[in-house]
Amino acid sequence: MTKIEITHKLYGTQVKYGYIWWRAERDDEFRKLFPKNEFTVEIHGKKIEKRKVDWKKRRLMLGAVLKQFFKKDEIIVLSKDKKNPKIIRIRKK
Repeated sequence: MTKIEITHKLYGTQVKYGYIWWRAERDDEFRKLFPKNEFTVEIHGKKIEKRKVDWKKRRLMLGAVLKQFFKKDEIIVLSKDKKNPKIIRIRKK
């Protein structure tokens, strides 16, 4: 299995409201990364379970955890766990 990894820049409104969102032209990248049903997001060892992508609005809701670990204009890396594709890890680049 090839490692799937995406880099993404966080803008102030994303951090403020706790969402990661992207433009339509990046849909294919994000569809390869995110499982179709519910999955777990892991940020610095903290697990956020039962997440699901809102494909209509192209966003993933993470809530206050996003603000806790990341700041405006930071570049993050989203990657799929090799052993368990239902876990998405998010870290600073």
